[in-house]
Amino acid sequence: MSRARDIVHPTHLQDVKAASADLVRAFGSQQAAEALTGVRQQKLSDCGNANTADFLTLETVVELERRTVGHPGWPHVTRTFARLHGFAMVRLPQIRDAVGGWLERLGALSSEVGDIINGICAALAGDGVIDKDEARRLRREVAEGQQKLAEIDAALAAIEEGK
Repeated sequence: MSRARDIVHPTHLQDVKAASADLVRAFGSQQAAEALTGVRQQKLSDCGNANTADFLTLETVVELERRTVGHPGWPHVTRTFARLHGFAMVRLPQIRDAVGGWLERLGALSSEVGDIINGICAALAGDGVIDKDEARRLRREVAEGQQKLAEIDAALAAIEEGK
């Protein structure tokens, strides 16, 4: 049975397909993902092909993302879903000492925010515009700042929960 390979998906679904391909690649290969999930290699290939109708199931995404922690872009599909719905994803930190370390946490946050502000000012200094490369670099700084805020939130939550 021949399957259509000329489908044109909207951009948001193309993004999901690209993230699916990245996830399978992060796991190692289509063959390795097939061995874990039982999903045929060709179907895994089609799930990452922008011009086919197939998509990874949520079960497959969960199984592969659980095993690709730490790979660049992880969690590939989940992060794409979050972005498509207007959310920024920040991994929740594990806080060992919620009571202490406040000056260090605030110092780290202050440093990150300073880096963001300095980066924006530097980008605007030349031509008054932030270009794509500058935006990409600044977004990495913002993600680091969000992570520092998440650490502060986790410490406050631990105190609130009596941990």
